Amino acid sequence: MRVDAAVGAASAAQEKALVVHEDALEAASCTASRSIDRLLWQGSADVAKAVTLFGPGIVVLPMLGKVSGVSEEECLTYASHPKRLAKGGLMDRVDLEAKFGQIDPARLVEELAGGRAGLERRLRDMTGQQLQDEVMALQDWRAKANGRMTTLEKRAAWAFLGIPAGSASQAAVRKAFKRKALELHPDKGGDADRFQLLQQMKELLIQPTAQEVEHRQKEDQERSQEAEKAAKDAEDREQRKKDEAFKDKDQDHEDEFSCGFSSDLRATMSTRS
Repeated sequence: MRVDAAVGAASAAQEKALVVHEDALEAASCTASRSIDRLLWQGSADVAKAVTLFGPGIVVLPMLGKVSGVSEEECLTYASHPKRLAKGGLMDRVDLEAKFGQIDPARLVEELAGGRAGLERRLRDMTGQQLQDEVMALQDWRAKANGRMTTLEKRAAWAFLGIPAGSASQAAVRKAFKRKALELHPDKGGDADRFQLLQQMKELLIQPTAQEVEHRQKEDQERSQEAEKAAKDAEDREQRKKDEAFKDKDQDHEDEFSCGFSSDLRATMSTRS
């Protein structure tokens, strides 16, 4: 997916996703939150992927920019938006970071477009504190992006089954997975990679029953006990080796002492004779 295409697609979808009024910031924020989920589930593939990668700011910031008079070229940068108390201002930077992530979409686009060479240039110019702040911001982005990725993966899983998202019961989903598994099973002439992908998607959509949860917990407990026993056995074997080595060393010392004592005794008796 090209970065510029994703940004363009997200911007094109924003009019349908959000309605922002200059005098209704709180309503706009609530609408934005609901719209992000809707875009991930119902938006085009490019829009859903853009929101997943860059966060909700890629959709909301252009709308806020229109209200505040920020150009389309600069609207994805937090610093371009006026502060709350300024003319046309809707949010302070701290509000933007809290709602849309510590790294604005423009920075993420720049990071991706710059590649490894661009990253190395930036690192050379950063102080230790700036690098620490950068790492923390990236960790925050990764955690939130992973959450959005899970939603996108669930959407893909529903599409893979050919069932509208959320339209079927757990029983129906299990039956659909079973049919798809028979179709894709390698032993039945199916594709091994797609069959493996199906197994991964199954974990996203099927909620385990109480009996399955109990069975998994029991298996986890048994594996944990086996691991502890194996570790204890290895520790005991190592200790026995050390004890045997220590015993052999003591025996060698005793043999050396005996040999030395016998030699001295024989020499003494020979002298007396």
